[in-house]
Amino acid sequence: MFAQLPDLGFIVDENTVIVITDPQNNFLSPDGATWGVVGQSVTDNNTVDNIEAHLK
Repeated sequence: MFAQLPDLGFIVDENTVIVITDPQNNFLSPDGATWGVVGQSVTDNNTVDNIEAHLK
């Protein structure tokens, strides 16, 4: 799992799914409205590249 997330007590296995909800420019772009709040996390965690990799 990710170091910054607490252990939630569940196991990621072949039945686990990823739900990506509305990854729009407001969250994922430096020009977005929420970039000032989430931008550092998006950058530090390579969020855009990771979403792309999962979708491939």
